[in-house]
Amino acid sequence: MAGILANSASQVMVSGDTAVTKAVTGYVLNEQITLTAFPVGTTYVWSQTKPAASATDRSGLTSTTSTGPTFVPDAAGTYLVTCNVDGTAYTITIAVVAVSTAETLQTFRFLPVTDASVPTPTLSDTLYFSDDSSALGIKKTDGVFYPLALSGAPVVGSSTRLISTDSPYTVLATDDGIFCDTDGGAITVLLPVGITGTAYSVINTGSAGNAVTLTPNGAQEINGAAASQTITDGNSATVKFETTEHWWTI
Repeated sequence: MAGILANSASQVMVSGDTAVTKAVTGYVLNEQITLTAFPVGTTYVWSQTKPAASATDRSGLTSTTSTGPTFVPDAAGTYLVTCNVDGTAYTITIAVVAVSTAETLQTFRFLPVTDASVPTPTLSDTLYFSDDSSALGIKKTDGVFYPLALSGAPVVGSSTRLISTDSPYTVLATDDGIFCDTDGGAITVLLPVGITGTAYSVINTGSAGNAVTLTPNGAQEINGAAASQTITDGNSATVKFETTEHWWTI
């Protein structure tokens, strides 16, 4: 393969495309675009044709001879970029759109969806309400869901009391302290899909010798092992998540 990449390897041109341009979309105003020429060569000569409304001093290429110049489009329209690599020319057109904002008196309702049902975006982020985390947030290009910290009154985690008939219980994003009265029987607490920085405290308030079983989601681990942890009478465990290390008690 040869040609020009624009932010994503999926936008490379076919080798030998010297006369036909390849149009790519999905770019917005003021989003930096990084260009890369393939194949690797000795000399690079870049040129750019911009929309009439674009200002030369704002959206021009940062270099005309480097392997990877950048530019920031300041006007909607088509940007045509050509790179001559050791005598062979490759061309790509990039369609840039303006993202408008408007005031509205309407309300927006987000239906809960599972994280797995939301495709990982290749550019920017995807906003949705996660059914897995019971929170509004974004999925980024790394495929991870990040809950949004909304302005206004602080979000206060809830204290949840469980008895044996509530078992198994799946922890919600709004949970903070989870009090498990095991006098009537053992209780299983299921951790949600871990999100970096989240923490939950689980307390066994019973005195009848029944344990609380703390179970991680899927292949995620607790204290370095993909296995459940038990909490005996009168004891508690606070677990915190990090993407690589998974759940650890603190």
